[in-house]
Amino acid sequence: SELATRQLLSMAKRMTRASQDRSVEQMILEVADCARTLVASDRASLYLVDTKANEMWTMVRTQGTNSMMIRLPVGQGIAGHVAKTMNLLNIKDAYETTMFNRSYDQKSGYRTRSILCLPMLSDGGTHILGVLQFINKLGTIPVFDAQDEALAIAFSEFAASAVTNSIEIESLRLGQDESALQVMP
Repeated sequence: SELATRQLLSMAKRMTRASQDRSVEQMILEVADCARTLVASDRASLYLVDTKANEMWTMVRTQGTNSMMIRLPVGQGIAGHVAKTMNLLNIKDAYETTMFNRSYDQKSGYRTRSILCLPMLSDGGTHILGVLQFINKLGTIPVFDAQDEALAIAFSEFAASAVTNSIEIESLRLGQDESALQVMP
C-alpha cells in the first residue's frame, strides 16, 4: 500500500542517518524499534550473526535507556533456526512449535503468541548478516500476514545496508581493518 511504502522510506532514511553516528549496539536497538513500528508488532529484535563463533547476539532494552546483550548459538530456537536455514518463518502460535523456548515467557510473565522471523542477508543475498524477529502482531487479527512478510523483507534490505554501514564506521573509529568486521562483540 502507499502508506506502507511511505513508512518504509521514512524508516530507511531514519536508519541511514542513525548508522552514521551510532555504535553497532545502538544501531541494533534502532533497527528493532523501526521494525516493530513498521510491522506493527509488540516486540522486535535484530540478532547479528557471528559466523566465526557460530552464534548470534542482540541488544535488548531493560529499563529506561539501559540495555543488555543476549547471545544464542546459531540453530537454537526460532531465530537460530532462521539463521541456520536462511528461511523465513511465520508462526501463528509459538507454543505449537518445538523450536520455541517457553522459558523466556515463564521468567518474564510475557505471553508470546505469533512470531515472524526472517534472515537479514548481505552480499547479494548469499551471506547471513542477521535475523529480524517480530513478536505478537498488534491489531484485530493477531497474526502476521503476507503483507507483513513483504514489508519485513523490504525493511530487512534497508536494515542490512544500515547495519553494515554502522559496522564499517565503528571499525574505522576503532582502527580495525575490514577483516575484523566478521566478528563483532
